[in-house]
Amino acid sequence: MFARMSGVEEITSTSRNGSGNIHIRFDKHKDMEAARFEVSTLIRQVWTDLPEGAYYPEISLERPDDGAQRAFLVFSVNALDEPLTIQQNAERVFRSGFTDIDGVSAVNINGADNMEWHLEYDYAQLQQIGASITDIQNAISDYRSKSNIGNYVLTTDVPDSVFETDKIFVKTADSANVPLSRLVTKKYVRERPWSLYRVNGLNSIYLELRASESANQIELQKRVVQRIESLKKQLPKGYEIHKIYDATDYIGDELDKILFNSLKLPLVVISTILVSYAGFS
Repeated sequence: MFARMSGVEEITSTSRNGSGNIHIRFDKHKDMEAARFEVSTLIRQVWTDLPEGAYYPEISLERPDDGAQRAFLVFSVNALDEPLTIQQNAERVFRSGFTDIDGVSAVNINGADNMEWHLEYDYAQLQQIGASITDIQNAISDYRSKSNIGNYVLTTDVPDSVFETDKIFVKTADSANVPLSRLVTKKYVRERPWSLYRVNGLNSIYLELRASESANQIELQKRVVQRIESLKKQLPKGYEIHKIYDATDYIGDELDKILFNSLKLPLVVISTILVSYAGFS
């Protein structure tokens, strides 16, 4: 099924009792967001054929540089609000809050569900005009390559909302171009959640900070924590922020070990000299 996609270089799979993974590797020219949409579309066509009780498959992107740089500080922002609201407030407060601190290379805020377009279509209408679901998918893909509209999926039970489908044209069997707005209704909704992050009963999102390679992470950590203490006052009432990972804790431990070993070696040498001297005496 996936082998028919363009740009596929390799497909591997791993099966276990109760679960499995499929890894698809594309060539370097493939638009990965378009690939994600193609994979999502194929899965939606066949997932009802999966064994009874199987969860809807999760799709994730893995890029070559994903592991090149890790966050050196991670905080959780917790509140009773919906995760998307928490993330929006965190974006407002923290996104540009570290731009003047040398050494902070990136600020990532994540944990809330993504948004996606749901499009409802009438299969009988498509047959009548000589168009197919694939024609709709191709029209959206062509439009998406020219305009960033976010994630989208096709469905059959979603009410109408706002989406510029009048700018997307679907080619029919007689080569006529029909506006997508005549074929679908639409809604911008939250993506189906795959996991929930909660701390003490509160919904949570994550604030991750990355350091440049040349940064002194111990000194940088102090400046970032001070800035967090200042910025968190701008969060709505009832919001909490907690540090859940600090790479400098491990750096400090390693430095302590190095210092201990550095001090231990002279003591061993001195002790050896004293023992040798006592022996000669």
